[in-house]
Amino acid sequence: MGSKSVLNCSLKKLLIKQARTLPNHGKLRLATNGLLYVSVDSRYIDELYEILPSKNLVKPGYFTLQYSYTGAHISVIYPDELKHNFIMSTEEIDIEFEVIEPFEATLNGKRYIALKIESKALTDLRKKAKLPLLPHYKGYTVDFHITIALVNNYQAYAIIYDDEFAPSYKAIN
Repeated sequence: MGSKSVLNCSLKKLLIKQARTLPNHGKLRLATNGLLYVSVDSRYIDELYEILPSKNLVKPGYFTLQYSYTGAHISVIYPDELKHNFIMSTEEIDIEFEVIEPFEATLNGKRYIALKIESKALTDLRKKAKLPLLPHYKGYTVDFHITIALVNNYQAYAIIYDDEFAPSYKAIN
């Protein structure tokens, strides 16, 4: 009953090809809500979103006040991860990264389409802050990534096993 995957093999190849034509660096910034992130070229959302099938997909709202106008970005340290003894310079540092692959993920009832990112500079920054190598978001370890789209009206389902061979599905509210 869950939603069918948006990303097939040929679409993944097309996304990665286009993503690798975009700048592979951005500026490290601190949002007003305490999110430490790398601001990246907005074409990561604008151009890659256009490649995706439009049915049931929406652009992330990162260009709004609700998200502190972060725009296209890579989350580095979420606000609830920050240690009180870690002081982050407000100086904008240029960060290089590598686009690895597109992926889909479901987290807290929302389904995301994103690009997995790797960056030694980001891993080193988290080490310096005495944090795990990858970000932790709402209790989950997440890869460094750039979100391209969300599946609109995605309904998460829990599999309920009534008996060994007949799973049923129940919507998670």
